Amino acid sequence: MTNEQMIQEAYNKLLQALPESFTDADRDLIQRAFNIAKGAHAKQTRDSGIPYILHPLAVALVVVKEMRQTNAAIVAAALLHDVVEDTPYTLANIRNLFGEDVAFLVGAVTKPNKNQPDNFQHILGSVKGDVRVLLLKLSDRLHN
Repeated sequence: MTNEQMIQEAYNKLLQALPESFTDADRDLIQRAFNIAKGAHAKQTRDSGIPYILHPLAVALVVVKEMRQTNAAIVAAALLHDVVEDTPYTLANIRNLFGEDVAFLVGAVTKPNKNQPDNFQHILGSVKGDVRVLLLKLSDRLHN
């Protein structure tokens, strides 16, 4: 199986897992997030050699299937969660492209300094009463 086939298969699996309640606008948000993440991570691979985009796709699937999230913003944020840390995209770019809700979630799980280990004080300080931040971080950790 080619890398592109693996990516498409993982994306199709995510789309099939989305709740039926997702609107066309929700699905469009997820499609746009996938396209940005796929492009941003295009030249990156995991230590195993597989395309890096498979990690955000897996995290998004965990968010939907295991964390049972029915909010499109957290699925989009799962797809984008490493874009600010690992690519030239900024949080301002994410905000302009996807709105405040997705940018808040991405920013909350983005390490202030990518060379330091996860700082749970940063994450807890970013929660501001929104449990989605913790669910997103746990989904990332679960896949890692």
